[in-house]
Amino acid sequence: MLSQGEIYALEYESSRVYSDPGEIAQYRAKARDTPTMLSRTQLGIILANSDSLKNVNEGVQLLTEVIHNSPMNEYYISCLMHLAQAYYTLKKYDVARQYIEQLYRIQPDSQQFKALHRAVVYRNNEQEEQNRATNQQAVIGAVGIAAAIGIGMFAFMKRKK
Repeated sequence: MLSQGEIYALEYESSRVYSDPGEIAQYRAKARDTPTMLSRTQLGIILANSDSLKNVNEGVQLLTEVIHNSPMNEYYISCLMHLAQAYYTLKKYDVARQYIEQLYRIQPDSQQFKALHRAVVYRNNEQEEQNRATNQQAVIGAVGIAAAIGIGMFAFMKRKK
């Protein structure tokens, strides 16, 4: 049986829209031929929602530029939302959470932001648990190696005498 967190994450992940290469090419051409804030924002959103991690990273860069070059512009909320989604895709849940918190300050009652927040919190906690388990295994391994070296040195020193 799935936990509530897994359900939130799966619901969010299944709602993602991925772009086809032809659509991306159209938006690239539009942004190149008519370099407006709207065309750059649209391209950033399309790339951020792509199934290619290279495109997602490029989308993050474009959307970040839009936000930094014109803070609180008419596309600001949309850029923040797509940045949060892109960082979720990139499994950078701590950064995604920061963007969601900015969105909450602007629109605290948004159901869409709440759904993404629940998914990010679930995946972030899952990732932290995996990191904790990996760190524990590394410590145990290091202790085992140190003990083996100590025993080996002890045996070597005993033989020398």
